[in-house]
Amino acid sequence: FPDDWVRPAIDTHKSIGITVLGLVILRILWRATHRPPAMPGSYGRLERIGAHAAHGALYLVMIALPLSGWMHDSAWKDAATHPMQLFGLFEWPRIGWIMDIEAAAKENLHTVLGGVHTWAGYVLYVLFALHLVGALKHQFLDGEAELQRMLPLARNDGERRGVWFAMAVSHLDEGSSDAAITTELALAARIDDAVAMAGDHTNIG
Repeated sequence: FPDDWVRPAIDTHKSIGITVLGLVILRILWRATHRPPAMPGSYGRLERIGAHAAHGALYLVMIALPLSGWMHDSAWKDAATHPMQLFGLFEWPRIGWIMDIEAAAKENLHTVLGGVHTWAGYVLYVLFALHLVGALKHQFLDGEAELQRMLPLARNDGERRGVWFAMAVSHLDEGSSDAAITTELALAARIDDAVAMAGDHTNIG
């Protein structure tokens, strides 16, 4: 294929990787500052350890995959003459210290990083499959509300109800009548009951 066909496709792949790297970093910062929903009490000790280990490995690979790709691209011998365009918007920088490595060593590094990038992708597929199988097992075989637990409004009854009530009164002001406030709170309670009932139905059988 002509280079002017191939380069946009490759740059799109690289642009997605850089975007994923940024989103994963933001996700880790979010996770570090926001308490995740508690695991169900029915989880055994090994299940809890396995879940934490799988989550840690997943985050590690989600960082390693795009980062190794960025490093691999920076070690490309023609990187200096083929600037990378981030979604065609602007030029994205390569990693300077890698580009400055001696040519033969950089070529070897390029090969090694290519292998790391490829195998990180394989590991991510495996971890994702295990994560999915585990969630479906808990949802449909163990009868846990696993998928509902992942939703922001379904972490526990107290938190969920508090969110609905906060949303219901958020647009009211100090001049709102008692009747208006009562109506909004009653509506929030009905919505909350419907959400809770929907979660219960998924666990029947």
